[in-house]
Amino acid sequence: MGHPWLKPVRYHGSQTGRDAWDRPKDQPILPAVGDFYRVEGEEVHEVAVGPVHAGIIEPGHFRFQCYGEHVFHLEIALGFQHRGIENALAGGPTPRSIHYAETLAGDTTIAHATSYCQLIEALARCQKSARAQMLRGIALEFERLANHIGDLGALATDIGFLPTSSFCGRIRGDLLNMTAELCGSRFGRGLVRPAESVLTWMTPAPPNCCAGWKAPNAIPQWL
Repeated sequence: MGHPWLKPVRYHGSQTGRDAWDRPKDQPILPAVGDFYRVEGEEVHEVAVGPVHAGIIEPGHFRFQCYGEHVFHLEIALGFQHRGIENALAGGPTPRSIHYAETLAGDTTIAHATSYCQLIEALARCQKSARAQMLRGIALEFERLANHIGDLGALATDIGFLPTSSFCGRIRGDLLNMTAELCGSRFGRGLVRPAESVLTWMTPAPPNCCAGWKAPNAIPQWL
C-alpha cells in the first residue's frame, strides 16, 4: 500500500493467473510499453535512449528527466532479449539445463554453473571432491576479478578517461585468457559440472585427495 510508482520490473505474463493490470492472458507484454514517470516544470526536458545504444551490453531503454545538467529521475526498461530460461528450466534437469545455466549471462558463466551444480548435488546428496571444490574456487575468482576490472574500465569509459579504460581491458583479457588455459573457453563454459570439475577428469588427481568421496551414481551421466 502507498507504493509511489507501482510498475512491473519484469515484462512477462502472470505466474499466478492474476494480473495486477487486468491484462488479457493472450495479450503480448512488450518491454518498455507502458507509462513512464515524468517530471513537469518549466525547462524540464525528457531524454530517451535505447534500446539500441552505443554499447556491448544488452539492449535497454532509458528515460531521463533533466533540468539543465541535473538529472531528476532515471527509469530503465529491460527485457528486450528475454529468452524464457526460467520456464525452460522448469521440470528439469534435462541435458540442456547446465547449458542454460552457463548462458544466463555471458560474463557470469562459472558462477551460474556453480550455483546450478550445487543445487543438483544437494538434491542428489552427493559429495564433491576437494579437488573439484578447489578448481571451482579458482575459476570463480578469475571470473570475479575479470568482471570487477571490466567494470572499473567501463566507469572510466563513461567519463571519457580512455587510458584507464584501455588498461583495464588489457588486464581483464589476461584473466579471461587464464580461464581459457584451464578449460579452453575464455568464459569458463564446460568447466563446472555436477560433483566434479572438467579438470578432475583431464588431470590425474593426487593420491587420497578424494578420500571419502562418494561416486555420484544418483546423477545421470549427461549432467
